[in-house]
Amino acid sequence: MPTIPSDIESYLTPNELIVKIGRSRKWEIYLTDKRAIFKPAHEGGDGTEIVATSYHRISSVEYKKKNPSRYIAFGTVFVGFAIVLPILLNEIFPFIFTHYPTVATIFSILITISIALIGIILVGVSLFAKPNLTVHVQGKKLLTVSGELEEIVETIHNYRKRAKAERRHSPKKTKENKKSDRPKKIRKIRRGHKRINPRDKY
Repeated sequence: MPTIPSDIESYLTPNELIVKIGRSRKWEIYLTDKRAIFKPAHEGGDGTEIVATSYHRISSVEYKKKNPSRYIAFGTVFVGFAIVLPILLNEIFPFIFTHYPTVATIFSILITISIALIGIILVGVSLFAKPNLTVHVQGKKLLTVSGELEEIVETIHNYRKRAKAERRHSPKKTKENKKSDRPKKIRKIRRGHKRINPRDKY
């Protein structure tokens, strides 16, 4: 097990054990047997603080790449356009290609290469981009972490199922029990320099 930072150790409750650690470019992830803790990888700068949530509060976990088909489609369009671009330029500007063939050819090659590179970059981003882990707590997005985090996702799923099952089988409190669990509040008022209970007769 890697070394645990002192601020994470101080953040843990008694008998809370770290079972899995993951890291991405922006976040460090510490999964305990009770909750998931996310710490910014680089302290300061954006003012982000440690984020923690119990497993039973996690409503959903998504782990996928950011719509790769869109990038592939755009990249293919750019590459295809770069292939037919020299023919289009020759048809649209025949005068330039006839009287200034060298300049027109160089200009056409530069534009074609630029557009083709954009298309290749888009396809590369879709193929080699790291997937995103998005954690939702009670239906609201908590945070998104980018990286190869398959083991982290699996661990969160397992502890989330366990937490849900424990809460499902735990005895439910009745209204009477809930009322008895509440601390009794005694309202007090001040008269002069003496504190008295309003229930007392005077």
